[in-house]
Amino acid sequence: MSKRMILISALLVAVSFACMPVNAGDVNINTSGATPFVYNGHTYLHLQSVGSFLGAPVRWDAAKSQSVMTYNGRDFALTPGSTNAWFNNEPVQLS
Repeated sequence: MSKRMILISALLVAVSFACMPVNAGDVNINTSGATPFVYNGHTYLHLQSVGSFLGAPVRWDAAKSQSVMTYNGRDFALTPGSTNAWFNNEPVQLS
């Protein structure tokens, strides 16, 4: 599974906070002690762990109250409690 596919998968399942170690065939993400969980059929991933795996820094934007991960020059932003995210400055509806 490619790093891009993992990033897209994280985008689709993360809502406001995420915590889950992942083993997808030969891909393992170290969650550094974060507790994984499934809620209402959605798998939640710890965003910092995904960012670490991808080599993408994750930061908190206090002005917008968002977690922002930058990968290949593109920002992926999540707002706690929102079902929307931003990817490359475009809104994305999370399911």
